[in-house]
Amino acid sequence: MIVNRSGRTGFVVPDGTHFEMSNFTQLAPVLGRDVVTGKNLVFEKCNLCNVKIEPDWEVIDCNNTFFHDVVVNGPDDEDGNPTTYIERQVIDCPL
Repeated sequence: MIVNRSGRTGFVVPDGTHFEMSNFTQLAPVLGRDVVTGKNLVFEKCNLCNVKIEPDWEVIDCNNTFFHDVVVNGPDDEDGNPTTYIERQVIDCPL
């Protein structure tokens, strides 16, 4: 099954469903969030950024990095005003 559920939650599927090349990426890592629900699911070549992997799921060749974006103070601009920028920080990369 191929799906694009990026940024959505509450996807309940039959136990044993096999996903291939699907996208379940979540912008913010909220552990415990029900992105997809089912037992003995198989994910192959899927994008699972910021998705909590359940112990009974099989994850094959997937991106399951956890990251978040933080505001960082930058250098002052030419007028002496403070600047900020967004930096993506990797929390965990269990590849």
